[in-house]
Amino acid sequence: MNISEKTVSFKEIEKIVKEIAFEYGRSILRSLLEEFDTAIRENRDKSKYVNKGLKQTVIKTTLGEVEYRRSAYDVKEAGIKVGYAHLLDEAIGMSNSVGHISELLRDLIVQSCCDGAYRNAARTVSEMTGQTISHAAAWNVVQAVGVRIDEHEQHAANLASKSKGQGTLETAVLFEEQDGIHLKLQGKDRKEHVAGKEMKVAIAYDGAIKTGKNRYELSNKVACANFEAVEKFVRRKDGIIAGAYNVDEIKMRFLNGDGASWIKHSKTEDVHIQLDQFHRNKAIITYVSDPEARKRITEVMYSKDTVTQYRNCRHFEYQVQ
Repeated sequence: MNISEKTVSFKEIEKIVKEIAFEYGRSILRSLLEEFDTAIRENRDKSKYVNKGLKQTVIKTTLGEVEYRRSAYDVKEAGIKVGYAHLLDEAIGMSNSVGHISELLRDLIVQSCCDGAYRNAARTVSEMTGQTISHAAAWNVVQAVGVRIDEHEQHAANLASKSKGQGTLETAVLFEEQDGIHLKLQGKDRKEHVAGKEMKVAIAYDGAIKTGKNRYELSNKVACANFEAVEKFVRRKDGIIAGAYNVDEIKMRFLNGDGASWIKHSKTEDVHIQLDQFHRNKAIITYVSDPEARKRITEVMYSKDTVTQYRNCRHFEYQVQ
C-alpha cells in the first residue's frame, strides 16, 4: 500500500471533528431551550400571558446558529392586551440582545474588535464559529455593549455622589493612575477632531501580588476610560471605585500621573498626586544637568532611608537647567 496516497490532512480532520462537535452542541442547546420554554409555558400566569403558539427563531452562538421554537404570548392586564412577549427570552436574558446573539458570542466579538478592525474581527469570529457575522453586526454589538457599560457606570457614579457606593473591598491605601491616550478617529468624528482626540484612562488598585520570579500583578484592579470632560470623568472614575471598594475604609489615596494639567485638576482633598515612576525619572534627567547629582537624587528616591540619604547629599550642589 502506498501510504502517501492514503494520507489525510490533519487540518481537514480537525475541521470535520469540529463541525461534528458543534452540531452536537447545537442539538443540545436546541433541546434545552425548547424544554425550558415548555416548562415556562406550563407554569406561567395564564390570565396575564395568553399563548399565541410556537414561533421559529434563531440565536447566534459560539457553536453556530441554533434554530429552535419558542412560545409567543399576548400580555394582558384587566383583560386588555397591553403588549407582546417571549417569556423564554426574558428568562435567559435575551430580550434586549442585539441581533439575538448569545452573551458568550457577544463577548467574543467585543474582544476581537478590541484587537483589530471591525471587518477583521467579523471575519475571525465567522471562521471560529462557522457562521456569518458581518462587520456591521460586530459594530452594532460593540455599540450596544458600550451603551450598557455607560449606563452601569453612570448609575455607579450617581450612587457614589450620594455616598451610597456598593463596594465591599476594604483597604487603607488605594493607588490610582491616570493618563491620556491620543487616538486618531474615523468617520464623522475625524472631521470634527482632525488631529485626533485624547481619551482619558484611569485605574485603581490596592497593591500587587507576585505571580512569578520577577512578575507582579495588580490586585483588585478596576478601570475606566472616556473622552468626556475632566469633571465628568472624575465622577465616573469615583463611581467605578466606589462600586468595588468600601471608600469609607480608605485612609490614603495616591494618584500617579504624568503631571498633565487635567490630572492635577482632578485632584480631590483626600488624593495625593505624584509623578509616576517613568515621568519622575524623566524629570530628574530633564531638570538636573549634573550626572552625579542625578545619581544622588535617584539613590534618595529608591532608598527606604530617605532621611539619611538626604543628609549625606546636603553638601552636594547641583545646577538646575
